[in-house]
Amino acid sequence: MTDDVIRFPAQVIKVQSMSDGALRITLDIPEHLTDIAALLMESKRQGGLLEIAAVAVDKAKSGRKSRKAEITDDSSATY
Repeated sequence: MTDDVIRFPAQVIKVQSMSDGALRITLDIPEHLTDIAALLMESKRQGGLLEIAAVAVDKAKSGRKSRKAEITDDSSATY
């Protein structure tokens, strides 16, 4: 296990039940975070297993808005 941390803001877009009983969670991240996407793709390519810790940064708002409007940049976080 390594202490490298990949930190990024994300929004849960979809949660699916798979035929084998597993759950698949789809996240959206801001489009300017291509470096984060590259790190996640490299982890997948290497077959890495991730330990994910999610911290709520904003309460869910009632009513639907566009996904892009709901994702906020956390400039205080280190990426």
